[in-house]
Amino acid sequence: MGKTGVEPERAARNGARYAGHSVVLHGATAYGIEVGDVKRIGGAIVGERNSNVGGIVSLAESRDDGAVSFAFAAYGAHHRTAREIDNRNKFHGTRSEMANSVFVYEYLSGGGVPDDEAGDPATEHLLAQGRSMRDAIVADLVQIDEVEVTCATVDDDCPVVAPQLRYVAPDQGQPARDFVRAMARAHDLVWVVAPESDAVLATLAAAVPPEQWIGCDRGAIALTSSKSLTARHLAQSNIAATHPWHPGEPTESERWVVKPDDGAGTCATRQFSSFEAAERELRRRAEHGKVAVLEPWVEGAALSVSMLCGALGAELLSINHQHIDVDERGDVSYRGVDIDVVDRTNPLGRQIEKVALQVARAVPGLRGFVGFDLVAAPQGPVVIEVNPRLTCAYVGLSRRLARNLARDVLAMFRVEGVQRKSHVPF
Repeated sequence: MGKTGVEPERAARNGARYAGHSVVLHGATAYGIEVGDVKRIGGAIVGERNSNVGGIVSLAESRDDGAVSFAFAAYGAHHRTAREIDNRNKFHGTRSEMANSVFVYEYLSGGGVPDDEAGDPATEHLLAQGRSMRDAIVADLVQIDEVEVTCATVDDDCPVVAPQLRYVAPDQGQPARDFVRAMARAHDLVWVVAPESDAVLATLAAAVPPEQWIGCDRGAIALTSSKSLTARHLAQSNIAATHPWHPGEPTESERWVVKPDDGAGTCATRQFSSFEAAERELRRRAEHGKVAVLEPWVEGAALSVSMLCGALGAELLSINHQHIDVDERGDVSYRGVDIDVVDRTNPLGRQIEKVALQVARAVPGLRGFVGFDLVAAPQGPVVIEVNPRLTCAYVGLSRRLARNLARDVLAMFRVEGVQRKSHVPF
């Protein structure tokens, strides 16, 4: 039980599907419960890990009358009547008892997949990415002795094992915003990984007090959640970036791309060999109420940058190579990332580092681990989009750099005004 890590058998199962260990709760009845080693975290009750039995607590939102409703059952048992748990503190005043506690919530693996999208190949691909990012964060956090970690999960999906780690699940049908808000009341800090699309990330950020939020501030999230606004803002800061097309502008590019203005990754992104076909697609999406951007396709190597950003400066962590495919229909897909593959001491690396620091200065609300996509074009690096959140490149990066990036991120949010020596000041 004291051993920390990801269970090898689970990690080997295609890297996407997980089963097995989880928190422990033993048989519940309508009038009383018997539980294994249980700890109260604010209003949530979670079970300590046990190798013989599994189960997940289902957390409901706190009520105004000081009670919190939970549905719970042992793994493999039938759910019984939900029980009212008296919680007069309503999560308030409990954070002092949980010093340095962190709640980790990855949107898709934490219950954010809509029922009508469950099983869809594209959704499953994104879910696998979400799980890998979540597990990488948690694996780093549990290496920090003084930190208690709570991780959101569903479907008994609990691959990381550590004494100070607990898992919780939202109640059936509970909105992600309400679940995150409730858990924020029970923890010192909240670390969320969620897509910018449909304002998911912005909504969750608004549910957490700013002083508890690990990540970019709300202004930076609002700006970078729009590809068109981001491109305009970077251009105004004299940073080479994509240029969304506007009526009356030249249409001389050989290839074009249409994508959601608030899209995450390559979702609903399509390449076209003619402007006319791309414009038709743009009009079609507009007719269906979808806000999209049309811009020239930038030729060159698809790269990404991972950074730590703070109020006083920023640090370039790695320059990564992204595997981007375009099929015969023009659909663009993301196939993974090779981390830290561009030497920062060569000419291209120095160019990209300069651009990275320019982006950090241009968007001062970027905080914590952030990333942005760029293309190494013949004329120089061109920024495609800025991700105001942790990205897939985080997975494996702590090991690659021989440092615990989660520790570095926590230091930025737990200590006011902290500045790493490796940060370049603004």
